[in-house]
Amino acid sequence: MRKKAAKGRGGSVFSREAHINAGAPPPRMAYRVLRTAAFIERFERFPRDIRGAFEKKIGRLAEDPFAVGKPLRYPYVRELRVKGFRVYYFISHRRVIVLLCDASDKKEQQETIDRIISEKDSLIRLMEKL
Repeated sequence: MRKKAAKGRGGSVFSREAHINAGAPPPRMAYRVLRTAAFIERFERFPRDIRGAFEKKIGRLAEDPFAVGKPLRYPYVRELRVKGFRVYYFISHRRVIVLLCDASDKKEQQETIDRIISEKDSLIRLMEKL
């Protein structure tokens, strides 16, 4: 049963709780950013300055992974770019996880994207287990 509060300025009647929470954005949860072994192995081959630039971008993924990278074929598969290098990641909004799954230079970009897309089902299953 709804509690009635005194009439407000607009003349409508609200419960105190409904009035306080009206229009409030949902609470934001930080995403967990995880790295696969393949990602770590390839990422460590990048030059130090490139890794540093990527680490800054990777740090922002926890806040909003959809705002940082560019989508690749699917909205939950994305890439980050720094100069001629790429980092690829999957997003699980339901599990609140970002999985850094691979890295490449520009020359290997298409081959890496094709490999990631072909492995997407196994990567999704991996995220579901985490």
